[in-house]
Amino acid sequence: ILDVCIERDIRLIYLSSFEVYSGYRSSFLIADESLPLLPKGPYGETKYLSEMMIEHSRRTQGLRCAILRSCSIYGPSNGRPKFIYNFIDKLKRSQPVVTHLYNNGLPSLDLLYIDDFVAVFLNMVKSNFSGNLNIGTGMTTSTQEIAEVLRNLVGGNSKIDEVLIDSDTAGIAMDARKAQQIFGWEPTINIEQGFRLVLENLKNE
Repeated sequence: ILDVCIERDIRLIYLSSFEVYSGYRSSFLIADESLPLLPKGPYGETKYLSEMMIEHSRRTQGLRCAILRSCSIYGPSNGRPKFIYNFIDKLKRSQPVVTHLYNNGLPSLDLLYIDDFVAVFLNMVKSNFSGNLNIGTGMTTSTQEIAEVLRNLVGGNSKIDEVLIDSDTAGIAMDARKAQQIFGWEPTINIEQGFRLVLENLKNE
């Protein structure tokens, strides 16, 4: 792909992930484009290696490229993150919902609704932007809070439990100020609104 893009002068848009920062041992970290990459685990390391290959081609062969690093994306029919759909299934069955508790606190995610992601992606496609761009809401929500929001929407009285995990977790919030400055983009759908849309879609399936 890189060779074809270079030979035909095609601009490449690569979809990366917040996972390239997952090696930081911080319960809350705001990641802008200047933060050094520090991946952890196969997925993050794969994204990291891909970015390194792209950067090398950009630097040595003049590849025109934009790298879009997003936080966790969710939405109807997406099925991800999987734990959200697991929580919904448990709540509908009035079963306990189990969240994790790490040594450095509750795991938390920066969650972005799919329509908001598509909006910034289309802006990038239509523009001549080259470089790196981090996309997210700039805030994180713990899995416990997510479970509570879903319980309020689904109804019922399922208990929300915690299981201790003898490890650390990274809570990464993506700093999207650069995208706001360049494209005037900002998220428009909050978590409760997004979850309502997910639940409505599940009801109609």
